[in-house]
Amino acid sequence: MTHSYKHKFKAFHFLMKRFVVFILLLSTFSCTNKMEEIEEIEAKKFIKEEFGSNVEILITKKGKANTKIIAPKVIRNYASKPFNEFPEGMILKVFNEAGEQESTLTANYGKLGDGSSEMIAKDSVVVINKKGETLNTEHLIWDKKKSLIRTEGFVKIHTEDEIIYGDGFESNDDFTEYTITNIHGMVNVKEGE
Repeated sequence: MTHSYKHKFKAFHFLMKRFVVFILLLSTFSCTNKMEEIEEIEAKKFIKEEFGSNVEILITKKGKANTKIIAPKVIRNYASKPFNEFPEGMILKVFNEAGEQESTLTANYGKLGDGSSEMIAKDSVVVINKKGETLNTEHLIWDKKKSLIRTEGFVKIHTEDEIIYGDGFESNDDFTEYTITNIHGMVNVKEGE
């Protein structure tokens, strides 16, 4: 009988150890999943907030207004790197030191990060300078610190005399001096044709 009792005790002890390990593993995984779920819910709860509608944002350089952003709607995104989103489009106006408008950028979407010198414009981006020259592209980056606009995508530039097609573009932010990286073609046109 003693032998049978010892055998049953060892089997019970073995099963108990396995059961305790199983419970510990189960609780570890369930806590991890619950913590991940809680963190995800918390992140979603505060990640976006409508900042305003029909907003005008004035950006200054050396104490003078050099850029104005006009947007029908601004969404504030509180991600790890916060940013403002312009989901219903935007107009960006660039002014010279005398306060005269030099160029206008319009896009169906815009994004401007906190502490970032870059703003992204996407979807039907159009830039028009004071000479009436027009740039069309689908994605453009404006570096406000360097006063540059650029894209690596397709561009179409319409001047008084020609239409230029290419890939890759860089310009000062008033769109008066620019370079096209890879020109695909040029069409000579005359005003009124």
